[in-house]
Amino acid sequence: MAEIIRREGLLMKIPALLHLNRLGYAYLPRGSIRRDRETNIIPGTLKEAAERINGREIPEETFLRLTEDLREQLNRPDLGQAFYRTLRDGWNGLQLLDYDHPEQNMFECAAEVIFAGKTGRFRPDVTLFANGIPLAMIEVKTGDQDKGIRAEYDRMLERFRNGDFRRFLQCAQVWTFSNGRENDPDLLLPAEGAFYAASAEGDFPLRAFRERHPGIRRKLQPRKPEEERRILEDHRIFTRTEKRIIRQHLSPDTVTHCMLTGLFLPERFLFLIRYGVGYERNEDEKGSPVPEKRLLSPEQLSALMDLREKERRGYRNWTIPSFGAAGDMTLRVSLIRLLRDMMPERQLFCFFPSRREMLSVREALLESGAAGGEILKQEYVYNPEKETRMNLQKRRNPVFLIFGDVAAESFRKKLRAAEPDAVTVLWKENTVPEKGSYLYLLECSDGTLYCGWTNDLARRVKSHNQGKGARYTRSRRPVKLVYYEKYNSKEEAMSREWHVKRMTRKQKEELIRKRRT
Repeated sequence: MAEIIRREGLLMKIPALLHLNRLGYAYLPRGSIRRDRETNIIPGTLKEAAERINGREIPEETFLRLTEDLREQLNRPDLGQAFYRTLRDGWNGLQLLDYDHPEQNMFECAAEVIFAGKTGRFRPDVTLFANGIPLAMIEVKTGDQDKGIRAEYDRMLERFRNGDFRRFLQCAQVWTFSNGRENDPDLLLPAEGAFYAASAEGDFPLRAFRERHPGIRRKLQPRKPEEERRILEDHRIFTRTEKRIIRQHLSPDTVTHCMLTGLFLPERFLFLIRYGVGYERNEDEKGSPVPEKRLLSPEQLSALMDLREKERRGYRNWTIPSFGAAGDMTLRVSLIRLLRDMMPERQLFCFFPSRREMLSVREALLESGAAGGEILKQEYVYNPEKETRMNLQKRRNPVFLIFGDVAAESFRKKLRAAEPDAVTVLWKENTVPEKGSYLYLLECSDGTLYCGWTNDLARRVKSHNQGKGARYTRSRRPVKLVYYEKYNSKEEAMSREWHVKRMTRKQKEELIRKRRT
């Protein structure tokens, strides 16, 4: 066992720490972290960073109240929603993170930090701190470890279910898993590749990471020999053989390092925390409301970052695709918040194709902690074929955000003609080809449910009924399609299939009932 752990360190963990150092994370030697054992927050670092960000000294009594409030928020059974709002919006006028100036923050990484509760403890391979707050945890495995990622995933599920670890799990906004191999589309996930996820009460979806911004490699800092020496000495790496093995795994193009760069480059990490985290309401088996925490997919996150870059370049007309994937409501809320933050001097006018959709977005804004009533001061249900009445007197320096399908493009043209100086943003539905990636449920002739995935839903259902589908359905024809979900990639559909197959019959029937409703 010791040999396996040592090999994992040489091939994966230590190269990851050295790469994080190039991203701008200072290394904290093991045993040197003076942290609050209740939350693993480093009070000294948090106080120093908060004083620098807010430009004033924080009295000790005020800081003690802050740490007590954070401790109380992290122990709430709300998936960390109260803590996240404090992290994003600040506490009593004090900002904990400076999202607009990454250089004002303190980014640090540490190996094998102990997270101890009354019933046990666990040690992530790498923990990332932003201003002393442990906001991300990284688990790495070697590619030849049997069931490496899946076993780690199952252990993480057990920790999520253990209320003793709640405060730690709700503090971390991002969990990552990697075994250094490329994502294998022919395997049920999680199995091979690099993934990230948010904390959850039950099963949590792993998102396969695929880099969309190869140019960010240019932002890597030069290697720092003195810092690298400190990291190697702290892990008792002294022999030439071990150092040579580590050097062979330092390329920034490895699967693990691409994910670390894409998620945790300081400016991207701050953007992910600020706009990539969302909370939505769902119902449990008894119909009681429960929160769900979501992270945007890499494609959704990249779309928002592209939007911000276009605004900086002076573009006035933008289009953002919905991707037709899970987490669309979180993306809508994040888009509205991003527009308000980018252009606070402009008035935001939102147009919805239906009143139901307008109310759902408003509810999601309120659920996320945003002031839905203040943000959506001007909202309309529009018909692309007819004129939409607007309050012309209140329309000054407008931003027109239009939710809709391809037909909404003609409505945008009308708005642009009426207001040449306006900024228009079109949320474009149905941008994914009909032949996408689907998770589906079939009801067989004997009443049982079959779960699968496909990239051509109509053809796959037809194949099942012709006896050319799965062996299970061959003797249970005819089958009927009762539920499906559409995803933007094969990996996401297969990952969702893996989760749904682990559900009970009652949970699957609840999915079907909600879709019909």
